[in-house]
Amino acid sequence: MKCSAFAGILGTLLLGRVASLALHFVLPAPSGAYLDEHPLRVLPAALAGEIGTIALIGFVAAAASWASPRLGLGILAGGGILLLFAAQADLEIVRWTGEHVNARGIGVYNPLGDPRILRDVVTGDARAFGFAVLLVLGPAAAILVLARRRGPEKASGRIAALCAAGAFAGIGAMPLLASNAEALRRARPGLLGLAAGAVSGDEALTPRKRAEGLASLRAFFDRPAGWWPDPRYPVWHPVPGEESAYAAFRARPLEKKPDVLLVILESARGWELDVRRPGAATRTPGLDRLWRESGVAFPVCIATGYPSIEGLGGIFLGVPGHPSDLLLAAARRARVLSLPDVFGRAGYRRELVTATSASFERLEDWYARWFDAVRYDEADTTDEDLARRTIERLEAPRETPLFLTLFTIATHPPLFRPPGADPKTPREAYLAALSYTDRALGRIFESLRRTPRGRDTIVVVVGDHSTTNLWQAIRIPRLGTPNAGENWTSLLVAAPGLPAGSIREDLTSQLDVGPTLLGLLGLDVANHFFGRDLFERPVPAPQGVLALRLRGLGAWEGPFLLQARLDDPTFRQKWRWQEYEATPDPANGDYHHGEKLELSTADEARIEELKAMARAWGAVLDGNRVMPAGAYPPSSGAVPAATPGP
Repeated sequence: MKCSAFAGILGTLLLGRVASLALHFVLPAPSGAYLDEHPLRVLPAALAGEIGTIALIGFVAAAASWASPRLGLGILAGGGILLLFAAQADLEIVRWTGEHVNARGIGVYNPLGDPRILRDVVTGDARAFGFAVLLVLGPAAAILVLARRRGPEKASGRIAALCAAGAFAGIGAMPLLASNAEALRRARPGLLGLAAGAVSGDEALTPRKRAEGLASLRAFFDRPAGWWPDPRYPVWHPVPGEESAYAAFRARPLEKKPDVLLVILESARGWELDVRRPGAATRTPGLDRLWRESGVAFPVCIATGYPSIEGLGGIFLGVPGHPSDLLLAAARRARVLSLPDVFGRAGYRRELVTATSASFERLEDWYARWFDAVRYDEADTTDEDLARRTIERLEAPRETPLFLTLFTIATHPPLFRPPGADPKTPREAYLAALSYTDRALGRIFESLRRTPRGRDTIVVVVGDHSTTNLWQAIRIPRLGTPNAGENWTSLLVAAPGLPAGSIREDLTSQLDVGPTLLGLLGLDVANHFFGRDLFERPVPAPQGVLALRLRGLGAWEGPFLLQARLDDPTFRQKWRWQEYEATPDPANGDYHHGEKLELSTADEARIEELKAMARAWGAVLDGNRVMPAGAYPPSSGAVPAATPGP
């Protein structure tokens, strides 16, 4: 291989990746925010990582060329083209999610599983996507031309030495050039991140540390004494004679078994839906009317996971996320109970209305377990379509009690732009999409008001997670994850007999949905749900909220948020997270991320305790000690096969 061809291919790779990185920080993400508030603090480390990765491919190709020039050329050209595609795909994932590609997510998402989402990704970020295609196909074509014209030859020792030095210097310089560990994580190329994740594991827990962590977990969630009695299954809450409770419920007359409508509100920003704030009623009049007629608002509600697939795990499984994995992926390896399992055993018909294919997040097996029918049609892509399908189902003849779940879609990035809307800022675009969703929900609530069945229906509206505004999105490396911008969402519970139009300001979470619904139905059954019935008497004790995301930890305790990373002992933060800004701005309104506080010695000790608690919970999940074998026998009907809906 001629050195000129070798150098030409390496130079083409380098120019393509430099141009791609520059545009990555110059162009705004789909959220409207730039990807970093100080790109020049991240770019040098990112460039060093790209140089190191390219040089490493060059060294491997040079070494291979000494044994087989043709093999060396194949490694250099093929590896270079693969790098162009993989590295650009990684940057596109960062633009949409704020995180690099990781081994946990590779097996979860199937981008080709939902044509609508794939189309929205392309059209919702069309300018950046167009540049991305050019920056992949252009250099790839140039590499093929160079390889074809020059042909295979043996690389010189000088080239191999330069590549080895470049790989060592580039990869080794990244920690020195990054301003902190968060900047290093943002700067590290996706392939290097995958390699780093493959060799780094979770800290091993001694039996003593595991016991201490579990003790902290029990104290954090503040369940009554004896709630979790079995140390072998430390989060399982048994209820003697529960089969009698199920049988008694199934034997009730149909009119004594109310329908349940669970609305999972996509990307619901808690600060925008806060009913305590001026203007909330005008932004979402449909939800406001439901609240005033029969609902209790919980504006301080935290999603225990992010993004949507993690939020669904929190709502349906009732447990925090996994400290280093995706919850629903980790839960597949363990015995777990879900809220739909309980409804199925209680005799409910369980259905889902959604605009997203289960295959996009590889949820087919979970949907088969959770729902008797999934009402999905790829042509029904708006919240108006979903409302129509929901109303059709709610107004159908009633033969069994119904547990109906609705996933809204309009506030999912890229935001749906309602006809006639002309938003000037990303916040206006979000509020326009939220208002559109609210109108669709208002039609559903109006249909419920028309029938006695509807007036008896229990309605729960909860966000699957939040979504960052511009101020938060550009500061993710500094804010860390989980953060308030990703996790502060909203909860509304409406049912006959509740104190209509009231507000509960205590800290709540998605984990409270399951226990609260079971309490409203009078079903006292065994489960591993970490939350509590929000309407139990006496009023439940205060409870913390634990959110975990890919080794990031957020612990909400009252008005305070403590943050840490399980893989970085230097990252520790404390926020008074509900503080609003005195002076609103057009792009973000009056919420940024609260007030950052100095850490005390007690705070630092508490963070270490929380980290041990998270690791202990991960060990319980990984060790399949969430629920005992046989606690929910298959014959109970808790895990039926799903059938497609019309």
